[in-house]
Amino acid sequence: MPGFSVVDSVENTLWESVVESKPSVERVDYQKGTKEQSRALNDDHLVMVSQPGRIDWIINAVEPKSSEPYQIPSLGPMSVDTLKLLTGLAKKWMGVCPAVGRLGFGASLGKLAPGAEDGLATIQRCLPSMKLGRQSISDFHYRVNRPVNSASEARIMINRIGEWSAWQFSTGNSTTGTAPSGQTAEVPRPYFCRLDLDINTAAFEGEIPEDAAYAVFQELVEHGHEIATKGDIP
Repeated sequence: MPGFSVVDSVENTLWESVVESKPSVERVDYQKGTKEQSRALNDDHLVMVSQPGRIDWIINAVEPKSSEPYQIPSLGPMSVDTLKLLTGLAKKWMGVCPAVGRLGFGASLGKLAPGAEDGLATIQRCLPSMKLGRQSISDFHYRVNRPVNSASEARIMINRIGEWSAWQFSTGNSTTGTAPSGQTAEVPRPYFCRLDLDINTAAFEGEIPEDAAYAVFQELVEHGHEIATKGDIP
């Protein structure tokens, strides 16, 4: 962030200005100029990391309490309701933060599939322009950026980066019940399909106008939601 120095990054009070409750954990590194504050928020975990030139707000899902194998921490589906907490924090933050040169929105989305064919079929639906030979692929990784101009600020370019991957779990095998022979039955190892979103404003000379920053951020979230729900559309 322009003008956000080492001193600013450790002495800022942005958390207090944005979050109604105090952080339960605070770590400060004065030499590097970094400060990390965090606390449980609703059923999730909120983190703010400030460092010279950059501030990150992160919402992490807590580990599931279920004893079932292959459980994945999750905030819920990619929906307006799920994103409401993040967009609400962003709106408060942009009302008190220093001027910004760039904004970004990221998310990691995942889905389990019972096997390789089902996993690649899930990926295929997200990448309609590609033809995947399901019988010959064990792991998959594809990354693409389809930039567009911002609808809020004409001089801003938005990078729309989607990264799809799929692989079979190799560890964490569990057993349950008994097989017909009386032997313990092994739980099949599922495939994990993943989409990592990195939607951000490209670097440009100057700063994003304060009165346009939240509108630009909303655009980033909308682009991420579109990619998550519609896949990679050229």
